[in-house]
Amino acid sequence: MNTMFLVKEIKKSAKNSHLWEVELTLIDDSDPQLAALAHRMKEHLSESTGWQRLGDWLLNIGQYQQAEELY
Repeated sequence: MNTMFLVKEIKKSAKNSHLWEVELTLIDDSDPQLAALAHRMKEHLSESTGWQRLGDWLLNIGQYQQAEELY
């Protein structure tokens, strides 16, 4: 069982400019957006191997040479 939060707001701390304040809201397991996201993630992850996902991630972050070596 995992705990999921929605990030509502992020702002710099008024007391310390090196800190950030993050306002979170606990998400209920029955949240329809969370259910849709979880379903899509399961579909996406089941379509490929771990190596495929790693290669896709490397492409997404611009590491083209490393991705090419995996493929």
